[in-house]
Amino acid sequence: MSSSPTIPSSSGRVTTFSTGEDGTPRRALWRTGIPTVRTVAGGWPVAGTARPDSLDVFRGGGRRLAVATVERVGGPGLLVIDLQAEVVERCVDRDGVLDRTATAIDRARADDVPVVFVQHQSSHLRPGTDGWRFAPGITPAPGETVVAKRYRDSFAGTALEEVLAAAHVTHLVIVGAMSDYCVRTTMQRAAADGYDVTLVQDCHTTEDAEFDGIRITGQQIIAHTNLYLRGLIYPGQTVGIARHDAPGLFRLPTRA
Repeated sequence: MSSSPTIPSSSGRVTTFSTGEDGTPRRALWRTGIPTVRTVAGGWPVAGTARPDSLDVFRGGGRRLAVATVERVGGPGLLVIDLQAEVVERCVDRDGVLDRTATAIDRARADDVPVVFVQHQSSHLRPGTDGWRFAPGITPAPGETVVAKRYRDSFAGTALEEVLAAAHVTHLVIVGAMSDYCVRTTMQRAAADGYDVTLVQDCHTTEDAEFDGIRITGQQIIAHTNLYLRGLIYPGQTVGIARHDAPGLFRLPTRA
């Protein structure tokens, strides 16, 4: 059985990884809701300066798993998910959501809060096409990061975690589309990975949906998404919702 070297997390949170019998790095795992550093392209994570304050080693299943826990440090960041022309074309209150989101982006910039944009691409949403471009009023400023993705989960197959770590972001304030697809999947992943999460309740949107003869309005989906996140609990984390004009938008929410 191969050893599992401990490499400190560049995000200042947790490093968790495992190796198989042949010593090949495996997909990062996590425990107790604290985020991990993923292996990149089959290699080891880049070492940071944080030092673990505890280390547990678990054996079983032909592998050895090391879990190092460190204090989480960092601040807020605004994550703008898939507010692209074609994505929001038929969404509920499209113009209102775009206007409020633009205001939230301006507030983040004024408060020196990092703003990260996520832009979906697929065979139906090809880079360079009009539908792929960001919707009116949603424009990254020079120096702001745009992360291209192909999955509902904005972390899957992207460098988003590394981008957030480099910006010292541990509290994600999330806006975007669609509420029941990429927004919900990403916010659930972020919470599961240990980020504090605030969903801006009036800055995400979606379309009406129908499945197996049952129709759900976009307004219902948005309301349920807000309700779901408001009640989401993870150990040692703060998760909640806030309006775009809330005075403490970029402060951790207080659970109702």
